[in-house]
Amino acid sequence: AQSPRMLMASGFFLGVGGAVFSVGVTSIPKYFPKERVGLANGIYGMGNIGTAISSFLAPPIAGIIGWQSTVRGYLIVIALFAIFMFLLGDNKEQKIKVPLVKQYKILMKDLRLYYLSLWYFITFGSFVAFGLFLPNFLVQNFGISEVDAGIRAGVFIALATFLRPLGGVLGDKFNAVTLLMCDFILMIIGAIMLGLSAHILLFTIGCLLISMCAGVGNGLIFKLVPSYFGKEAGSANGIVSMMGGLGGFFPPLVIAYITSLTGTSHFSFILLAIFGVIALVTMSHIMKREKLKTTL
Repeated sequence: AQSPRMLMASGFFLGVGGAVFSVGVTSIPKYFPKERVGLANGIYGMGNIGTAISSFLAPPIAGIIGWQSTVRGYLIVIALFAIFMFLLGDNKEQKIKVPLVKQYKILMKDLRLYYLSLWYFITFGSFVAFGLFLPNFLVQNFGISEVDAGIRAGVFIALATFLRPLGGVLGDKFNAVTLLMCDFILMIIGAIMLGLSAHILLFTIGCLLISMCAGVGNGLIFKLVPSYFGKEAGSANGIVSMMGGLGGFFPPLVIAYITSLTGTSHFSFILLAIFGVIALVTMSHIMKREKLKTTL
């Protein structure tokens, strides 16, 4: 790329590659019993650690060999995994023969899809958004060094990533929606701490709490998707994953806009708490529906 426009076009195709995530979370449940699906998808989701690794390694490597050479080096990694998939992938994997349009018609009528999308919008959105804005935010608002800010952001990403399998394991053993409600209550507390704190210690505790809740929540949600949707699981995973990606895109813009209006970013974190409360209401609704079905 020789211009910002070319760089954006290239980023689009990288984004298409990133959409492979929804392929994996659809394939994995086919190879494991239901009581292990949460753990399997949680371990698969740990691939998000690539975000942290890139954050740590790409800038210093780019400083040595240039950013374009760094990206070209990444081509080697992509090519290796393409070869591994070609040689080791299962070309006899069970396929769903329900037409795509029919799947979407069924999904669009199911309220659970919208609820799951909202929940993942918040959990994975928090994971992505904090990874994006946290380094600059810490430098500008707390005056810490760029290196220190980068390490703190890396810890946030790594913690959320490594706790994702824990969410899957818990979802295998207990009621995933009930656990999500507890998870979101803690996330709301963390968001309120960020919205009210002006001290680096309290802000750090709030960030760590949100990181843990985002990781566990991500694992719980992708335990629920294959259990709610059978033949439409692939399409559902794609839609839920898309909403998670959008969830990471909006918060930095919201924080910048609110800061420009009010002179402080505190209210933007309170908005996260408000979204968490809305999510709790939808979870309560799902719980009531499930109880009603069992009594009929």
